Amino acid sequence: MRKKSIRLVSAALAACMMASTLPVGAFALEAGTNDAVAAVSEQEAVEPNHLQGGETINDTFVEANGAVYTLSGDYTREITVEATKNITINVNGKVTINNVYTFLNITGSGMVTINGTKDGVDQEIENKRADYGKTIKMAENTNVVCNGGKYKSSGWNPNHNCSSPDVFYSEGTLELRNVTAEVEGFGDTIVASGNLTIDGGTFRSGVKASGPNQSHSALCCSGTGVIYGGTFETMGYDSAVRLFRDNITISGSTLRSDSSCLTVGGATVVVDNCTLEHVGDKGSIAFLYMEGRRNRETNVTIQNSTCLGSEEKGFSVGYYDWASMDGAEYVTLENITVKGCKKAISIDYDPKNNHERPNIALKNVTFEDNETDIYLKNDGSTPANAPHVELDESTKDTAGAITVEVAYPAEGV
Repeated sequence: MRKKSIRLVSAALAACMMASTLPVGAFALEAGTNDAVAAVSEQEAVEPNHLQGGETINDTFVEANGAVYTLSGDYTREITVEATKNITINVNGKVTINNVYTFLNITGSGMVTINGTKDGVDQEIENKRADYGKTIKMAENTNVVCNGGKYKSSGWNPNHNCSSPDVFYSEGTLELRNVTAEVEGFGDTIVASGNLTIDGGTFRSGVKASGPNQSHSALCCSGTGVIYGGTFETMGYDSAVRLFRDNITISGSTLRSDSSCLTVGGATVVVDNCTLEHVGDKGSIAFLYMEGRRNRETNVTIQNSTCLGSEEKGFSVGYYDWASMDGAEYVTLENITVKGCKKAISIDYDPKNNHERPNIALKNVTFEDNETDIYLKNDGSTPANAPHVELDESTKDTAGAITVEVAYPAEGV
């Protein structure tokens, strides 16, 4: 019996000695006395790094701080992204930018994903700079995806001849998914010379502009683009969308302006299943304005769309006799309705065009409530039998005969 008792005491002492070697933190956690402290420590370990402004995010920064960051609060300094590694920036609350020429300056080749929603709600990124600048600037060979968010450039001063900052300025590859962005005054919402993809969203420029030269465009693209389901609106004597140089497709979208909905020069553009709407009385061209650019042929097809006009012109196909604007221009309108215009289609004959090809081809176009359906602008240099416009048999006016007016008519013109 005595030996058995000694064995029990020895076992108890051994257990105590082993317990004394355990880490204090582990012992406390096991006892349940420090659960809150442990939870805070774990949250800090996974919490994304909050950007304060002034950071240069390069590969060394990513290795030290991780690849996920947050934005919220006030900013007075630029953030530069030079990393070749992929990073994510989450907007976790309202962001206010004050007097920063470029807020996010992205130059690295790594993918940058900016998530502008929190708990399903768009967060606001407001740039209050009252001068030229950019909210997000991308160099060549950069890649940025923006998911949601409400971007606003509000620093415009109507008493100064200066611009509001552009929201997106991209020379790289930019993808915007369900983003809302607006510029209150004289500035472009999107300027893209690289590769642009837009999936949904609303983009506005000249929200508060009230006079000539007081706004630019909701979209100015001189690169390649695929645009689906967006709304583009400009108020203040400029085009809602300006497209130059490369191939761009716009589908399922709305283009609205009090000047012109679309300006195209030196590009190949397809507009499909869209609404082009002219509002107000500031502009002289409601839907399409053509500019031949530097020996580059301009080709525009607008199909399966509705064009709602005003008292001014509808489509204007013209040319400049300038060295920088000497490309030929061709338009095809197919399966569209043109409604409510003083001059639904106004055409200058372009001597640079192939004489065997019309300036504009109409296929199954319906004219409705226009004062003049087709207006041909001629002068003494217009050759006889110039192929201004070609109509197929299905093109019609709902009121009866298609109305055609010719300026300075001449024999054979």
